[in-house]
Amino acid sequence: MWSRYTVSAFINRKKPANVIEALMKNWVGILGVRGALISDNGGELSSDEMREVASILNVKVCTTAGMSPYHNGLCERVHTNTDIMLIKLEAKNKNVESETLFSWANMARNSLQMWNGFSSHQLVFDSDEWISASVLGRAGKATGGNKTLYKVKDHISEETKKYRLGQSRMEYFRRPDQ
Repeated sequence: MWSRYTVSAFINRKKPANVIEALMKNWVGILGVRGALISDNGGELSSDEMREVASILNVKVCTTAGMSPYHNGLCERVHTNTDIMLIKLEAKNKNVESETLFSWANMARNSLQMWNGFSSHQLVFDSDEWISASVLGRAGKATGGNKTLYKVKDHISEETKKYRLGQSRMEYFRRPDQ
């Protein structure tokens, strides 16, 4: 949750099998296994089937109080932001497929919204390694001379780093020649 990185998928029915399939395809298949899965105590994520998959993946299943959206507020707020972006994109781009618009909404949310000076994409993937000083708003910490670029890794707080689970997520995906 520290990065607020969002991956979304259309699910026809909120059955455990459909949710598990979307989770495996869109999250685990791309980003790898996480340490925990937090849900709002809905049946699709609190089912025996989900607990079995979580056990196989060695993932802890955590729930918040049912029917209490304020207990799962961060998740609900991020979900709402993505929904609003999708609605606006659909209004302006009527001839574009919904899946494409969905990808655009997620990309915008993960790349453009900043949290403590960094986008969710930067925090998860360690990408966009050099970014401008104007984006960071740290004009007094230039890396020397009149350079206005900073190395993102050097400015991520120790508190943020301690929440990372082991190595960077991209270490797993990097080509050997990098």
